Amino acid sequence: MSASIATYPDREQLAAAAADLLVQQIDATLATQPRCSLVLAGGTTPVLLYRLLAQRPYRTQIAWERLWVLWGDERYVPLADPQSNAGMAVRELLDHVPIPPAQVLPMPTTYADPHAAAAAYQQQVQHVLASGSGQLDIVLLGMGADGHIASLFPDHAALALPDAVLVTAIDDAPKPPPRRITLTLPALQQAGLVLLLVAGADKAAAVQRALAGDLALPVARVQPVHGRVLWLLDAAAASAREQAGIRAEVTGIMTGGA
Repeated sequence: MSASIATYPDREQLAAAAADLLVQQIDATLATQPRCSLVLAGGTTPVLLYRLLAQRPYRTQIAWERLWVLWGDERYVPLADPQSNAGMAVRELLDHVPIPPAQVLPMPTTYADPHAAAAAYQQQVQHVLASGSGQLDIVLLGMGADGHIASLFPDHAALALPDAVLVTAIDDAPKPPPRRITLTLPALQQAGLVLLLVAGADKAAAVQRALAGDLALPVARVQPVHGRVLWLLDAAAASAREQAGIRAEVTGIMTGGA
């Protein structure tokens, strides 16, 4: 598998490179269209990135008033719950930047039925696609040690949904909490740029398998139709890459790395 990959010595330098890249990509997008859609990720790896973006100089380098913020997935818990992906992003980033509240679109978790919540979010995603560039401009994703992305897990039925389904509910996630909402592969294939942020030695084996083209891993199936994927790895997550003989192509959008 040929991929765009950049490796950094530690999580801190990975987060700094991701922040620089996000500023550049948002600027480039807004140079050609009136607004930019940004899909945020949950989990632990993006936390350092969000904290950087909430501070100077990054906070003042982004045209927040022209961003629409969505999420790739959400645990079906209240926004105030420590497990909430949106809650984490709000605390670490969005409470500290001047983005209009109406342009922050968290996945709803107040419906009695998560499937109804997923249907409601599908309408929001469709609206963003129709009123913008026709794609999700920038999508941030993390990856689990099992190769899952968003709340799309290996061998799960959600990996085989029709192209028209952009958002789905998960009732039986293999890690807690079991109830979730997630963008589907068809939605992720409509990304302009996917930034995969992966840190930690526990992810190294899955990185190796995914970059070798192992489609049993959901992360390896993210192949945007009109977009590109960029892996940002820390040294621990990349530790098995060279032994695997994987070819890396660092493209012109990179700001650093090796």
